[in-house]
Amino acid sequence: MKSMRLTALLLAARAASAAGQINPAAGAFGADLVAYYAFDEGTGFDLKEAVTGQLDGKVLANPGDQPAGFTYDQPNWQTDERFGTVISCGDAATMQRDTLELADVDYGKNGAFTMNVWFRHDKENFADLHKEILFGHGDPALSAGGSPNMLHVWLELGYEAGRPVTENPIWKDYNTIRTLMGDSNDPPSYTCPFCESLGLSESDTYGAQTCGEHTNCWGGPRVQVESLPSEHAAYDADADWHMYTVTTHPEGGKGFSVYVDGKLIGSDPYNGKGIDGFDYDTRAGQPFCTDCTELHDYWKPIYQDKTTKDNCVDDDETFSPAMLEFQQLGPLPVPGACAYVASNLPTYCFNPSIMAHCCASCGPINGYNSSWTPVRGVPGATTAEREFWARGGDPIDPLGTMRFCGRLTGFHSGDLYTPDTVSSWKDITDNAGWHKNRYFLGKLAHASFYSTAMSQAEVQALYQSYLDEYFKFCSNDMTTVCSLDTDCTAPATCVKKPTASDGARAVALGSLALAASLAALLL
Repeated sequence: MKSMRLTALLLAARAASAAGQINPAAGAFGADLVAYYAFDEGTGFDLKEAVTGQLDGKVLANPGDQPAGFTYDQPNWQTDERFGTVISCGDAATMQRDTLELADVDYGKNGAFTMNVWFRHDKENFADLHKEILFGHGDPALSAGGSPNMLHVWLELGYEAGRPVTENPIWKDYNTIRTLMGDSNDPPSYTCPFCESLGLSESDTYGAQTCGEHTNCWGGPRVQVESLPSEHAAYDADADWHMYTVTTHPEGGKGFSVYVDGKLIGSDPYNGKGIDGFDYDTRAGQPFCTDCTELHDYWKPIYQDKTTKDNCVDDDETFSPAMLEFQQLGPLPVPGACAYVASNLPTYCFNPSIMAHCCASCGPINGYNSSWTPVRGVPGATTAEREFWARGGDPIDPLGTMRFCGRLTGFHSGDLYTPDTVSSWKDITDNAGWHKNRYFLGKLAHASFYSTAMSQAEVQALYQSYLDEYFKFCSNDMTTVCSLDTDCTAPATCVKKPTASDGARAVALGSLALAASLAALLL
């Protein structure tokens, strides 16, 4: 009897331990919570999925991406003042680079889903950083932008103080968050009515290049959600914890929304936050914008296209200095830069960025007809067009495992990615390694996946639940955040709590004091 009771108690304790990893608000979604990783193991390479209790995740390291002479014998587990034990994806000092691979979960089999994770970016970045992949799910042999059955979250570097703008990406601000999604029914991100009118596909040859590369080939808008850093917390600069959430629309229909700390930062269709994808049109396979609100002025001459339907004007003044530097065309006269290119360097007229500014001069060379230029600008986008191009909302089934902190390449050997090539249970092989300059540098905690969409109120309730459990605000101002091992004192100051060892020391000192007092009395 005692043995049976002991077994029951052990099972109950084990169940309580597993359930304890799940945030109460997350657990309240019941069967719709399909996977939950606390990332709090503290040792080893296995990651526990708390809904099933299985070790369904692993910490991986591609040996070729680790610094020379570095021995990778343990993931970068760290103690955090908010969440306790957390996993850190890499280390700027040692250049250790970790990636997390989680078992494939059918969170979007019915269309509606939510993915939620806490992240804390380090103050540093890897020196060779191109962009950071926070999350990826889908076949890496396909493009992340516009392919079906995939979900990706990218953190764009922005501009670093003290570095020349030519050495940085094109955004004018830090901390752009880009979310890319494609379900099983989304239209291709790039279609070309011009090629279709000729009975050709984009890959068929037309003239000197493929039809899809022709400057008459205009495609659709940008099919991704990008944030404006001015509208959300600066995740890179503040090095604090933030909760990222992507969810399809709870009312149904096409599209999805992205939140940081419970606040909307972007949506598809566009809903007033972030960058409007309809500010962009795809031309000859390249994106061009009308307002380009997120771009640094230095880069606008390359990406901004002011041409409109039946209105093709050479823009020599804007074109000349940009092309001098970016295309290395040599000295160009101003005015007359476009005519100079058309007469002396005609092959450059097939370059979309030159064509965007020199359509009148280059048109006779590449066959460009301004009647194929769509009506540009956001005001021309109808509700029906926005709904047609919106991504997500229908069933989604990405191929392969889920990944945090890095992106599989799957390109260099030409072999397609399959679960047999790279999985949690096999070594990373050369034909599907990791992008060397796309590792995320920071900490992760509490990633959860749901087979249901969330409203903003539900996202905010989830966010508040984590604050209540892991963050403590000083009651006298409700803005100062103290760690769990501190108490608040006026005015808004966090004072470290006494530890168990402090208490033992206090007892010992008290005992010595009592003994001294008794000795004094005896004497």
